[in-house]
Amino acid sequence: LKDYYKYSVTWRTNAFKMESARFGRQYSAAEEKELLAFRQAPLPISVSSAICDTADAMMVSAKPTVYVAPIINPYDDAYTKQSRQVSKIYNHLITKSWYDSLGNLQFDRAVSDSTNVGHGLLYAVPRSEFGEFEVDIKHLSWRYFFGDPASTDPLYRDMDNMIYAMPISKKSAYKFVQSIEPDLSYKQFLENWGDGGAFVKAFPEEDKTFGYRTKDALLFMQRLTIERDFSYIIIPTDKS
Repeated sequence: LKDYYKYSVTWRTNAFKMESARFGRQYSAAEEKELLAFRQAPLPISVSSAICDTADAMMVSAKPTVYVAPIINPYDDAYTKQSRQVSKIYNHLITKSWYDSLGNLQFDRAVSDSTNVGHGLLYAVPRSEFGEFEVDIKHLSWRYFFGDPASTDPLYRDMDNMIYAMPISKKSAYKFVQSIEPDLSYKQFLENWGDGGAFVKAFPEEDKTFGYRTKDALLFMQRLTIERDFSYIIIPTDKS
């Protein structure tokens, strides 16, 4: 995580400052204390809130609409008809995944992050469970995102991996690990993972969003990479 953090420390620091200004948290604890010593109230004046609110309203006023376009072949009516049938099925499947994932809510959150700090993130994960294929669409907070250090694109379009890092409590971490290893006792968990480890200071100390800044804090990290060895093939049938 240290390499990923060094790569993103500049924009993460700026992002925190921008979001703090957006919600009227321009002053740090030390600055508030200094102002109060001079009998001055630390009252922030936000000039960006109205701008961000307007941008949010414009981008979320019309929700994203799923549409799968068929391939029109002017020389083959049978091919065009089949393409329309297939696109209709795909349209239904993608729309279902969007609504099952609360896609509009996830999109709103990503838009809000984008206008506040310049980074709005969504991730889509293809899943095939219990014989049913779906796509899980989720909002990813900029706080937990650490981009590929090798990326040079400001929008990370050349990124092939990332780290997802989130502070969680020991009990929450134990429940997650136990879902993979049911026989693991809490004592064994503490011996292997629960000693706190090296809690990387990847988050600004002034960021009050994280409540786990105690000895019970652990850092849950997951490295996500582009899949190269798996492909999902869906072949709709006439009975679908």
